[in-house]
Amino acid sequence: MFVRITCINKDNGNHNNPNEAISHYGWVNEETGEHGDYNYKTEKKIVDGKTRYFYILDENGNKIKRWVNSDNGKDTTQDDPKAVINEDRGLFRINSGSFYDLMKRKKKEMENLEITSYDDMYNVDKNIAVAKIIYKEGGWKRWYGAAPELIK
Repeated sequence: MFVRITCINKDNGNHNNPNEAISHYGWVNEETGEHGDYNYKTEKKIVDGKTRYFYILDENGNKIKRWVNSDNGKDTTQDDPKAVINEDRGLFRINSGSFYDLMKRKKKEMENLEITSYDDMYNVDKNIAVAKIIYKEGGWKRWYGAAPELIK
């Protein structure tokens, strides 16, 4: 499936500010004509007027949270004093586990890019810089949502 981005929207409508985080984007699947909006913050996608959510729910309808250790990016439980929610941020959907792993393994490179916290992944330029590091290490297969033809 190939999707074309039709618009990119930023928080507060400040579209010319390069440091303002993208809040959502519009898209169209050119093969099927399906179109809609995807909102990063609420993790919901609107497809042809229908709302769809992108996370796993437990048997009671509660959103299941995954946790990673902020020292090494490895899966953990919420009881871990270094636990942070496992989530994705920004244009390239940088995963918190991947981010903390890079901060440990490539600390100097991240500091040279002035990347010091996971909140930096809301900055488009820094998000792209981290995506480039991840891509150099493992290509598109490092993104679970990548199209199969990109992962080959």
